[in-house]
Amino acid sequence: MLDPALQAVSELTATAAQFTESPDFYPFLRYRSSTLHLIAYDCPAREPDGGTRTWATLPRASAVTYGAKHP
Repeated sequence: MLDPALQAVSELTATAAQFTESPDFYPFLRYRSSTLHLIAYDCPAREPDGGTRTWATLPRASAVTYGAKHP
């Protein structure tokens, strides 16, 4: 599961860094119910009206299968 998670985190981080107008962005990772949730949002996302949020969810079974096929 490590390789798919690293790929997803890298892509979300790169996208947030490239497209946010804010100098700061925040990655958030949570593993619950056999699923890794990845969220990247820029600083204004915590405000009621603004910000950009991108996300990915990696179910463990799918991520392990992907990792085994794409070493």
